Amino acid sequence: MQSKLPTLNAALIKVVGVFSYNKKDIHTFKQMGYEHLPIMGRNVIEKDKIEKDKTYIRDYYYAEFAELFFSDEKNDKKTSTPKYLKKEFQFNFIKGDKLIPALVINPELYFFKNSSTGIFSITFKLIEKDFNTLSDITYCAGSFDIEIQENNKKEIAFHEWISINVLGGIELRGKKIETDKFSGSKFKVYSIIDVLEKEEDSYYNRDFLLFDIATRSKIGSIVDYGYFAPSKQYYDELMQDSISAFNNYKGLALLDSFTIIGNNLYPAEVKDEKDLMTQNTFNRIYFSIYIFNLFVRYNLFKFNATYKTDPKKIRDEFQQFLSDYNFKHISYNFLPNIFFNKMRNAMGIDDEIEHFESRLNSLATKIQEDQDKRQAILLGVISALSSISAIEPIISVLDNFQKSSGMSIIVFYSIFSLLVLSLALGVLAFLFPRLYEKIVNRVKNKATKNVQA
Repeated sequence: MQSKLPTLNAALIKVVGVFSYNKKDIHTFKQMGYEHLPIMGRNVIEKDKIEKDKTYIRDYYYAEFAELFFSDEKNDKKTSTPKYLKKEFQFNFIKGDKLIPALVINPELYFFKNSSTGIFSITFKLIEKDFNTLSDITYCAGSFDIEIQENNKKEIAFHEWISINVLGGIELRGKKIETDKFSGSKFKVYSIIDVLEKEEDSYYNRDFLLFDIATRSKIGSIVDYGYFAPSKQYYDELMQDSISAFNNYKGLALLDSFTIIGNNLYPAEVKDEKDLMTQNTFNRIYFSIYIFNLFVRYNLFKFNATYKTDPKKIRDEFQQFLSDYNFKHISYNFLPNIFFNKMRNAMGIDDEIEHFESRLNSLATKIQEDQDKRQAILLGVISALSSISAIEPIISVLDNFQKSSGMSIIVFYSIFSLLVLSLALGVLAFLFPRLYEKIVNRVKNKATKNVQA
């Protein structure tokens, strides 16, 4: 019997990327209409329901993770809380000679304390519920430079459209754009796919379909056994980060995507409180876990890539970053931690940390060696000075020099004091360059403030 794909019941498709921002941009986002993203996606905000949502988050998730994504707007006005834009956009992806209709709803922005790096996401709503449409959307939406057409306007690259409509003009691509250097070659795709599996004449391998969608391959690539089908070794390697906690679904975490396919997994529409909770589990909670890991992965890659520019400064920033964001667990329950660790492993976060720490160890060894050399020189100087039997002959020499120079005592010893101070600063700069640099910068800052005042 000829194989056939199952019926696609519902799909959540989110495309994610990284951007840099400053305080002025926060004002721009507010002008665009961005609002505080509620804890759960309720159409009607009721006080008792909000308290219930807050209690749920508090009972299931660690506070240090929850405060990044699930705050109450009334109690938290910080700009670091997530924002969303109640707006829809329609356009066509141009894939060769084919137009792929796309509908985007409710863009979201995520911010983090002590960071100028944000994460944006846009949600695609499928216009047609079939796997070919889903495959086309996930393939096109992952591309920075694929062209789109909106309202018969001039064709522009997808990243330019996001910059204009989602980020208020913040650019994503270019030589001077920091995030473009460290964000990889494509946008990330987060997909939750619900299918009707118990249908007559429906035969398919869930793992194969999961692999095709997660890798943005053409549907059926594996079973075709063609030149573009993955080798068994490659397939087995990628599937190591699959998630299969229950029989009704299976997930796969990769470097550039996170995908789950299952039956009775994600509701097509919200009919009751249970459906709302299920929908928000994937749309808000597990997606926040993905956002968090992506943020950590991006910054770790940035630390490793920029390390040589200023090793000591980058080291200090790295250590502060780990203190703020290197969580080992995020939930009191097992399943969110499984998702968290699978995503973390697929993104190579622990490998990035280990690599950077090895570089730090090399730096610490070099700093210690340089310090030992400086201290040896200083000890030599001290030994030379200590060989002078007494201080009296030095004073006598200085007195004689002062008299022969014709300078007054005040002028002579003022100049001598300046020379000693300069020598001391030189020794400080040589032995402790970081401390010297801090002192100089502090003096300059105070001088600048005095001038401005």
